[in-house]
Amino acid sequence: MTLKQKELKVTLEDGSEVDIIVKRPTAKNLQDSSSLGTRVWTQGVRDGLFTKQSLEIFMEENGIWDKNKEKKQEEYIEKINTLEKELALGKSNGVKLKVSEGREKAIEIRRLRNELRRHISEKISLESNTADGLAENAKFNFLVSCCTFYANGNKVYNSMADYEDKSEDEISFQAASALGELMFQLDKSVEEDLPENQFLK
Repeated sequence: MTLKQKELKVTLEDGSEVDIIVKRPTAKNLQDSSSLGTRVWTQGVRDGLFTKQSLEIFMEENGIWDKNKEKKQEEYIEKINTLEKELALGKSNGVKLKVSEGREKAIEIRRLRNELRRHISEKISLESNTADGLAENAKFNFLVSCCTFYANGNKVYNSMADYEDKSEDEISFQAASALGELMFQLDKSVEEDLPENQFLK
């Protein structure tokens, strides 16, 4: 069943607690955030920012991200998928895995996943500052500001700017995490649930 909201008890720096509710965005919220995203994207392009597409061309022309690096990324993903499948089946090339062999494969998956993250980190960092990246960020910030309420029903944020001013505090951090879970099934325990970590447990 799809969760409609998340209720959270947030501990503040002074030790006091605040109850907040983060609700799944309404159709109107999503429509308004999409309109905002379009405006931010358009302004970004007018200001000379790369789009995601033009950034890809720039990265390839300047050797930041080329076909070889793309191929390397695909190879990492393919190796991880193969090892995950072997762990899940408990077999490699049709032969049952010993526990020690399974442990080695789990550790290898963890290593490959870390290497993949390092491999794509520069690309992701650059993409976050494109017109597309800023538009997506603005859309999400807008939705957090619209969908976060105190237990009494009052909104936590007066506007998106109010949320962005307070984005470093604990309430904002928890609210953004909760909205990510509601919208994108982003679970805090995602690392724990990775096949290699489940096996190593």
